[in-house]
Amino acid sequence: MDSKMNIYGKNGQVTIFIIVGAIIVFGILLFFAFRGGLQEEISSVGEENPESLFEFCLNDYVKEGLEFISLRGGYDNKGISKEFAFENEESRNITYLCYNKNSYTSCINQKPTFTEDLKTEIKNQISKDVENCFLEVVDSLESKSYVVNYKYNDFDVEIIPERVIVKTDSELTITKAGKETDHNNLEVSFASRLYETSLTVLEIVNQEARFCYAEISGIMLAYPEFSISLTKTDDLSKIYVVENKKSKEVFRFAVRSCAIPPGL
Repeated sequence: MDSKMNIYGKNGQVTIFIIVGAIIVFGILLFFAFRGGLQEEISSVGEENPESLFEFCLNDYVKEGLEFISLRGGYDNKGISKEFAFENEESRNITYLCYNKNSYTSCINQKPTFTEDLKTEIKNQISKDVENCFLEVVDSLESKSYVVNYKYNDFDVEIIPERVIVKTDSELTITKAGKETDHNNLEVSFASRLYETSLTVLEIVNQEARFCYAEISGIMLAYPEFSISLTKTDDLSKIYVVENKKSKEVFRFAVRSCAIPPGL
């Protein structure tokens, strides 16, 4: 009797192990099947979605363009500028946003259309890159056997809270296996705190123009996401540095206001 119960008990355990093993194998197969389908979907979006291709191509160029103008006061050597080199950096021409060559006199805002100018400056920096990336999207799609009809005209730049947007004036129609889709006016956005930075910069410029100095501590209280510092130069100018604490984006610009000659 005991031997029969042992046999039945062992057989039951074997059966349980077989069932558990089958469940595990089925689960593994199901996992890889789902994972494969998910990877295929991600691959499809990454490789054949025009917006994704356009963003991937343009991303580094936009970052480089933003950094280029931000380290030069927002402009590419236009207007009055101050050549200056920070420690362990190359010399750059930094634009005066507020300037007066005379002593004792408050500065005059040199860039009253500063916010709009930033859009133009960014556009100038990436103009060729945007068109080249659009054409790279076309080439990429054609290499995957898509029939592509397209027209590229121009693009605009928008600066909004937390984003910089590139909007193209373009037409793009892709066809494959009888299925046609339109992707007109390709538009991509990139993370940036340039909008918020510009507000901080304008506050500093306005205070310099009115009071001959900027109350940095008060401005940082009003704009707590930024740290602000200034460096005084030999010609009685000031170089302001505005840095976003989280994104580490840096904007530099020059001011000459109420300059007091040495010895007075």
